[in-house]
Parts: sequence; C-alpha cells; structure tokens
Amino acid sequence: MSLMEHHRPLAAPGGESGPLPDFRRRVRLLCAAVAASVILGGGLLGCGSSAQEGSRPAPGGAASPGKESGPAQKSPLNEFRTYLRQNGSKFDDGLETAVVDVKLEHVGPEGNPSTDATVITGLDPDLEAPGSPDDDKARALARAFADWRTSAFRERGTVRVLNPALETMTALNW
Repeated sequence: MSLMEHHRPLAAPGGESGPLPDFRRRVRLLCAAVAASVILGGGLLGCGSSAQEGSRPAPGGAASPGKESGPAQKSPLNEFRTYLRQNGSKFDDGLETAVVDVKLEHVGPEGNPSTDATVITGLDPDLEAPGSPDDDKARALARAFADWRTSAFRERGTVRVLNPALETMTALNW
C-alpha cells in the first residue's frame, strides 16, 4: 500500500468522496454561529452610547480618548433607568430592572429632527413575542420612554422595545 492510498479522504455514505456530511453540517453551523455573533455583537456595541455625544464607545467598553468616563458621563441607559425609578408609581414598579440597553439615533432633517430609539430588555425570556405575557410591561416601557424623552428633551420619534432575541415586542410613535 502506498502512502497516498493510506491517506485518502474517507468516503461518505452514498459513495461521495470527501469529508463526512456530518462534518460539513457542523462546519456550516459553526460558521453561521460565528457570523451571527459578529453581526449582533457589532450592532450592540453602540447600544449604550448617546447619540447626543456623537460617538460610539471604544471596543471593550473603554471610554473614547478625550471623553470622561465614570459618573460624570451620562448614558441614555442610566438616565432612562433613573427616570423609571423616580417615576415608578406612574408606570409599573421595577421596570428599570428589565432594561438591558438603550440605543438612540437622531434622524430627519435639521429643522425637523426626530429620534429613533431601541430599548433592549430582558422581558419575554421564553421568546414568545408576539403574545408574550410580558407584552403589557413592554408597552409600559414604550410609554415611559416616550414620556421621558418628551418631558426631558422635548423630542418626538419612535421607540421599539425588543426582547433578548432582538425581536420587536412593541413600537410606539410619540
């Protein structure tokens, strides 16, 4: 037996040559998982950043050069959670614990700007949206967000409340 015959690729069931189909399937699934992680991870890096500051956080959560970090630096996430804590009786108590991240994007012409907001939550952990038992909480979060941005910033816009799988639970124009 020659060296080449000894190291021939294994034949797959059905007579195909090359790696086994199970191996191909595993490689494809691994590639899809890596691609999804890169896409979702890259999209979420800026979720805690404030569009008013005009910058995204540096990778790893470090502050951008020339920007202060710490309590003096405000983020939409912290400001919204504070608003929810201070106005808990107006909305559902404890909603601030459901908020994972807040992303703001200012859109529209200069004379007539609006805000597109995304609130990522820990609601609907069983990923039942739509029809989740947490739909009422998601609607309360959307109303609270619209109330906060209107009263504090005199803005108008759209807010989407997402579950952990980034599925839209509810959306509200204000």
